[in-house]
Amino acid sequence: MNIKCLASSSFGNCYLIEFKSASILIEAGLSIKEIKSKLFTDCKRTLNDIDAVLITHDHKDHSKAVNDLKKLGKRVYGNKYVADAKYCLESLKMTCIAKDTFVFPFSVEHDAEDSLGFIIKSGDELLLFINDCKYIKYDLSNYNFDVIMIECNYSSKLIPILIDKANKENDKIMKFRYKRLLDSHMSSAACLKLLKSLNLSNCKAIFLMHLSDGHARELEFKEQFTKELNKRVYICQKYGGFK
Repeated sequence: MNIKCLASSSFGNCYLIEFKSASILIEAGLSIKEIKSKLFTDCKRTLNDIDAVLITHDHKDHSKAVNDLKKLGKRVYGNKYVADAKYCLESLKMTCIAKDTFVFPFSVEHDAEDSLGFIIKSGDELLLFINDCKYIKYDLSNYNFDVIMIECNYSSKLIPILIDKANKENDKIMKFRYKRLLDSHMSSAACLKLLKSLNLSNCKAIFLMHLSDGHARELEFKEQFTKELNKRVYICQKYGGFK
């Protein structure tokens, strides 16, 4: 399994997953021009190499290029807000999306209706993908993932300090922003707790996605998660690539 991050932030999310049998684009939160450019310059690939596209929900930083991808003949899978009826995914129902490649979607808690997480099985490889999510109810403990890609949006240590500052200054804009952050995204503590609940015996790498500008501490996250999970941990960068 080969993973490329083309973008990862509230300004745009896009990831290329290359399995032995198929190449899948997950999220299309960039313009079609940017996706084409990044595929070519960063991955030496074109849209012709993409077998299917998966979208977690309809927020623009995840779905911006959906209509253009459809016009270009790409099969876009997701909920009813992003996918045509033929490619609409149903939570907890396995769907074949490419050669020897299946997706098992499950519901996640977010402030977009019918947001989904994905378990993707291609050949003998198993990937977990969770983005833009406060928490999940579906039990993942019986799976043995090869790779995990998961949101780690903000620092559990930093946000309480910033909220206290906003309250003291009665900064209504920041108070609203922090409320939405807490209500719709996954903290570093919640992310780590979820990962510790999983069977990581076969996990080769963990990719932390969608870190918030100004509210995340990427180097601290990487050091802590690597130490406590004893796994290779990568930070998906805002403009693509990993740290």
